[in-house]
Amino acid sequence: MTGLIETAALFVLGMGGGMLSGLLGIGGGIVMLPLLVTVPPLAGVSIALRAAVGITMLQSLVGSASALLMHRKNRTLDPLLTLVVGGCAAVASLGGSVVSSGMSERSLAELFAALAIGSLVLLLLPEPRPFEVAAPRLAGYPVAGLVGGGVGFFAGIVGQGGGFLLLPLMVRVFRVPLRTAIGSTCGVAFLSALTGFLGKWGTGQVPLGWAVAVSCGALVGGVLGGMLNRRMSTQFLENSLLLVVVMSAGRLLMLAVGGNSLQ
Repeated sequence: MTGLIETAALFVLGMGGGMLSGLLGIGGGIVMLPLLVTVPPLAGVSIALRAAVGITMLQSLVGSASALLMHRKNRTLDPLLTLVVGGCAAVASLGGSVVSSGMSERSLAELFAALAIGSLVLLLLPEPRPFEVAAPRLAGYPVAGLVGGGVGFFAGIVGQGGGFLLLPLMVRVFRVPLRTAIGSTCGVAFLSALTGFLGKWGTGQVPLGWAVAVSCGALVGGVLGGMLNRRMSTQFLENSLLLVVVMSAGRLLMLAVGGNSLQ
Protein backbone atom coordinates (compact mmCIF):
# COMPACT_ATOMS: atom_id res chain seq x y z
CA MET A 1 0.00 0.00 0.00
CA THR A 2 2.86 2.33 0.86
CA GLY A 3 4.43 1.66 -2.53
CA LEU A 4 1.16 2.50 -4.27
CA ILE A 5 0.81 5.80 -2.42
CA GLU A 6 4.45 6.61 -3.17
CA THR A 7 3.94 5.92 -6.87
CA ALA A 8 0.73 7.97 -6.98
CA ALA A 9 2.45 10.92 -5.29
CA LEU A 10 5.31 10.82 -7.78
CA PHE A 11 2.79 10.63 -10.64
CA VAL A 12 1.06 13.79 -9.40
CA LEU A 13 4.39 15.60 -9.04
CA GLY A 14 5.28 14.57 -12.58
CA MET A 15 1.97 15.82 -13.93
CA GLY A 16 2.59 19.23 -12.38
CA GLY A 17 6.05 19.41 -13.93
CA GLY A 18 4.70 18.29 -17.29
CA MET A 19 2.02 20.99 -17.28
CA LEU A 20 4.68 23.63 -16.72
CA SER A 21 6.68 22.10 -19.57
CA GLY A 22 3.83 22.50 -22.02
CA LEU A 23 2.69 25.86 -20.71
CA LEU A 24 6.05 27.60 -20.39
CA GLY A 25 8.41 25.52 -22.53
CA ILE A 26 10.92 24.93 -19.72
CA GLY A 27 11.02 21.14 -19.56
CA GLY A 28 9.56 21.16 -16.03
CA GLY A 29 12.74 19.83 -14.44
CA ILE A 30 13.69 23.15 -12.87
CA VAL A 31 10.53 22.80 -10.80
CA MET A 32 10.63 19.03 -10.41
CA LEU A 33 14.06 18.80 -8.81
CA PRO A 34 13.23 21.13 -5.88
CA LEU A 35 9.93 19.25 -5.44
CA LEU A 36 11.60 15.83 -5.42
CA VAL A 37 14.08 16.80 -2.71
CA THR A 38 11.45 18.67 -0.66
CA VAL A 39 8.05 16.93 -0.84
CA PRO A 40 8.78 13.14 -0.60
CA PRO A 41 10.77 13.50 2.66
CA LEU A 42 7.63 14.96 4.26
CA ALA A 43 6.02 11.55 3.69
CA GLY A 44 9.06 9.65 4.94
CA VAL A 45 10.51 8.91 1.49
CA SER A 46 14.06 10.12 0.95
CA ILE A 47 15.32 10.71 -2.60
CA ALA A 48 19.02 11.50 -2.96
CA LEU A 49 19.90 14.48 -5.12
CA ARG A 50 21.71 12.38 -7.73
CA ALA A 51 18.67 10.10 -8.05
CA ALA A 52 16.39 13.15 -8.28
CA VAL A 53 18.55 14.54 -11.09
CA GLY A 54 18.22 11.23 -12.96
CA ILE A 55 14.45 11.24 -12.46
CA THR A 56 14.10 14.78 -13.77
CA MET A 57 16.04 13.88 -16.90
CA LEU A 58 13.48 11.25 -17.90
CA GLN A 59 10.64 13.51 -16.76
CA SER A 60 12.00 16.34 -18.92
CA LEU A 61 12.22 13.95 -21.87
CA VAL A 62 8.64 12.75 -21.58
CA GLY A 63 7.17 16.13 -20.64
CA SER A 64 8.88 17.95 -23.49
CA ALA A 65 7.88 15.20 -25.95
CA SER A 66 4.20 15.47 -25.13
CA ALA A 67 4.36 19.27 -25.14
CA LEU A 68 6.20 19.20 -28.48
CA LEU A 69 3.36 17.26 -30.06
CA MET A 70 0.88 19.91 -28.98
CA HIS A 71 3.03 22.81 -30.15
CA ARG A 72 3.64 21.10 -33.50
CA LYS A 73 -0.10 20.70 -33.90
CA ASN A 74 -0.61 24.35 -32.96
CA ARG A 75 2.22 25.40 -35.33
CA THR A 76 3.94 27.38 -32.60
CA LEU A 77 7.51 26.26 -33.32
CA ASP A 78 10.24 27.00 -35.87
CA PRO A 79 11.35 23.62 -37.34
CA LEU A 80 14.74 24.80 -38.64
CA LEU A 81 15.61 26.63 -35.43
CA THR A 82 14.58 23.57 -33.43
CA LEU A 83 16.73 21.19 -35.48
CA VAL A 84 19.84 23.39 -35.53
CA VAL A 85 19.82 24.29 -31.85
CA GLY A 86 18.43 20.92 -30.75
CA GLY A 87 20.99 18.90 -32.69
CA CYS A 88 23.90 20.73 -31.08
CA ALA A 89 22.27 20.59 -27.66
CA ALA A 90 21.70 16.83 -27.98
CA VAL A 91 25.36 16.06 -28.69
CA ALA A 92 26.55 18.27 -25.83
CA SER A 93 23.94 16.94 -23.41
CA LEU A 94 25.22 13.40 -23.87
CA GLY A 95 28.69 14.56 -22.89
CA GLY A 96 27.40 16.50 -19.90
CA SER A 97 25.35 13.57 -18.59
CA VAL A 98 28.41 11.31 -18.65
CA VAL A 99 30.60 13.94 -16.98
CA SER A 100 28.03 14.30 -14.18
CA SER A 101 28.66 10.73 -13.00
CA GLY A 102 31.98 11.86 -11.57
CA MET A 103 30.64 14.97 -9.81
CA SER A 104 29.57 15.25 -6.18
CA GLU A 105 25.95 15.96 -5.26
CA ARG A 106 26.97 19.30 -3.78
CA SER A 107 28.64 20.27 -7.05
CA LEU A 108 25.48 19.33 -8.93
CA ALA A 109 23.36 21.46 -6.58
CA GLU A 110 25.72 24.43 -6.85
CA LEU A 111 25.80 24.26 -10.65
CA PHE A 112 22.03 23.95 -10.92
CA ALA A 113 21.53 26.92 -8.59
CA ALA A 114 23.97 29.00 -10.64
CA LEU A 115 22.20 28.10 -13.89
CA ALA A 116 18.79 28.94 -12.42
CA ILE A 117 20.06 32.33 -11.22
CA GLY A 118 21.55 32.94 -14.68
CA SER A 119 18.17 32.18 -16.22
CA LEU A 120 16.54 34.62 -13.81
CA VAL A 121 18.99 37.38 -14.77
CA LEU A 122 18.17 36.85 -18.45
CA LEU A 123 14.45 37.06 -17.73
CA LEU A 124 14.93 40.35 -15.88
CA LEU A 125 16.68 42.01 -18.82
CA PRO A 126 14.64 44.78 -20.48
CA GLU A 127 12.33 43.61 -23.22
CA PRO A 128 13.91 44.28 -26.63
CA ARG A 129 10.48 44.72 -28.24
CA PRO A 130 6.80 43.79 -27.75
CA PHE A 131 6.44 40.01 -27.60
CA GLU A 132 3.75 39.74 -30.23
CA VAL A 133 5.75 41.53 -32.95
CA ALA A 134 7.14 39.06 -35.47
CA ALA A 135 10.91 38.90 -35.21
CA PRO A 136 13.29 38.45 -38.15
CA ARG A 137 14.92 35.08 -38.53
CA LEU A 138 18.22 34.57 -36.76
CA ALA A 139 21.06 36.08 -38.75
CA GLY A 140 23.40 33.27 -37.79
CA TYR A 141 22.22 29.75 -37.14
CA PRO A 142 25.81 28.67 -36.33
CA VAL A 143 25.76 31.06 -33.37
CA ALA A 144 22.43 29.63 -32.26
CA GLY A 145 23.91 26.14 -32.57
CA LEU A 146 26.87 27.08 -30.38
CA VAL A 147 24.53 28.51 -27.77
CA GLY A 148 22.45 25.34 -27.93
CA GLY A 149 25.57 23.24 -27.43
CA GLY A 150 26.60 25.21 -24.35
CA VAL A 151 23.13 25.01 -22.84
CA GLY A 152 22.89 21.30 -23.68
CA PHE A 153 26.18 20.46 -21.94
CA PHE A 154 25.23 22.06 -18.64
CA ALA A 155 21.65 20.81 -18.91
CA GLY A 156 22.95 17.28 -19.36
CA ILE A 157 24.95 17.59 -16.15
CA VAL A 158 21.99 18.73 -14.03
CA GLY A 159 19.41 16.41 -15.60
CA GLN A 160 17.40 18.90 -17.65
CA GLY A 161 16.35 19.48 -21.22
CA GLY A 162 17.70 23.02 -20.89
CA GLY A 163 14.49 24.90 -21.61
CA PHE A 164 14.74 27.09 -18.52
CA LEU A 165 17.98 28.56 -19.91
CA LEU A 166 17.25 28.43 -23.62
CA LEU A 167 13.84 30.10 -23.49
CA PRO A 168 15.03 33.42 -22.03
CA LEU A 169 17.99 33.35 -24.44
CA MET A 170 15.67 32.93 -27.42
CA VAL A 171 13.36 35.71 -26.29
CA ARG A 172 15.79 38.25 -24.83
CA VAL A 173 18.90 37.70 -26.97
CA PHE A 174 17.72 36.24 -30.28
CA ARG A 175 14.35 38.06 -30.19
CA VAL A 176 12.20 35.11 -31.14
CA PRO A 177 8.46 35.76 -30.47
CA LEU A 178 7.44 34.25 -27.14
CA ARG A 179 4.99 31.62 -28.39
CA THR A 180 7.39 30.45 -31.11
CA ALA A 181 10.22 30.42 -28.58
CA ILE A 182 8.19 28.26 -26.19
CA GLY A 183 7.29 25.74 -28.89
CA SER A 184 10.82 25.61 -30.33
CA THR A 185 12.32 25.27 -26.85
CA CYS A 186 10.14 22.21 -26.22
CA GLY A 187 11.63 20.64 -29.35
CA VAL A 188 15.19 21.46 -28.32
CA ALA A 189 14.55 20.23 -24.78
CA PHE A 190 13.25 16.92 -26.15
CA LEU A 191 16.37 16.28 -28.23
CA SER A 192 18.68 17.37 -25.41
CA ALA A 193 16.86 15.31 -22.78
CA LEU A 194 16.84 12.22 -25.03
CA THR A 195 20.62 11.94 -25.26
CA GLY A 196 21.06 13.20 -21.70
CA PHE A 197 18.82 10.43 -20.40
CA LEU A 198 20.75 7.80 -22.34
CA GLY A 199 23.98 9.09 -20.82
CA LYS A 200 22.68 9.12 -17.26
CA TRP A 201 20.96 5.74 -17.62
CA GLY A 202 24.10 4.23 -19.08
CA THR A 203 26.14 5.45 -16.10
CA GLY A 204 23.64 4.18 -13.50
CA GLN A 205 22.23 7.53 -12.37
CA VAL A 206 18.51 6.85 -13.02
CA PRO A 207 16.23 4.99 -10.51
CA LEU A 208 13.99 3.68 -13.27
CA GLY A 209 10.88 2.79 -11.21
CA TRP A 210 10.51 6.23 -9.66
CA ALA A 211 11.47 7.89 -12.93
CA VAL A 212 8.72 6.06 -14.84
CA ALA A 213 6.08 7.08 -12.27
CA VAL A 214 7.08 10.75 -12.52
CA SER A 215 7.33 10.59 -16.31
CA CYS A 216 3.87 9.07 -16.78
CA GLY A 217 2.46 12.04 -14.92
CA ALA A 218 4.59 14.37 -17.05
CA LEU A 219 3.17 12.82 -20.21
CA VAL A 220 -0.37 13.74 -19.17
CA GLY A 221 0.63 17.14 -17.82
CA GLY A 222 2.59 18.09 -20.94
CA VAL A 223 -0.48 17.70 -23.15
CA LEU A 224 -2.61 19.75 -20.75
CA GLY A 225 0.02 22.47 -20.54
CA GLY A 226 0.32 22.67 -24.31
CA MET A 227 -3.45 23.10 -24.58
CA LEU A 228 -3.45 25.84 -21.94
CA ASN A 229 -0.63 27.72 -23.65
CA ARG A 230 -2.87 28.86 -26.52
CA ARG A 231 -5.40 30.36 -24.11
CA MET A 232 -2.98 32.45 -22.08
CA SER A 233 -1.72 35.92 -22.89
CA THR A 234 1.97 36.43 -23.51
CA GLN A 235 2.13 38.71 -20.46
CA PHE A 236 0.73 35.94 -18.26
CA LEU A 237 3.20 33.43 -19.71
CA GLU A 238 6.13 35.75 -19.11
CA ASN A 239 5.10 36.55 -15.53
CA SER A 240 4.47 32.88 -14.77
CA LEU A 241 7.87 31.90 -16.10
CA LEU A 242 9.55 34.57 -13.99
CA LEU A 243 7.72 33.44 -10.85
CA VAL A 244 8.58 29.77 -11.41
CA VAL A 245 12.27 30.51 -11.96
CA VAL A 246 12.47 32.81 -8.91
CA MET A 247 10.97 30.19 -6.60
CA SER A 248 13.05 27.35 -8.01
CA ALA A 249 16.29 29.33 -7.96
CA GLY A 250 15.69 30.22 -4.32
CA ARG A 251 15.09 26.61 -3.30
CA LEU A 252 18.09 25.36 -5.26
CA LEU A 253 20.31 28.01 -3.70
CA MET A 254 19.15 26.97 -0.23
CA LEU A 255 19.91 23.36 -1.10
CA ALA A 256 23.38 24.18 -2.41
CA VAL A 257 24.31 26.34 0.58
CA GLY A 258 22.66 24.41 3.39
CA GLY A 259 22.39 20.85 2.07
CA ASN A 260 24.32 19.06 4.81
CA SER A 261 23.09 15.66 3.58
CA LEU A 262 24.63 16.14 0.13
CA GLN A 263 27.52 13.88 -0.75
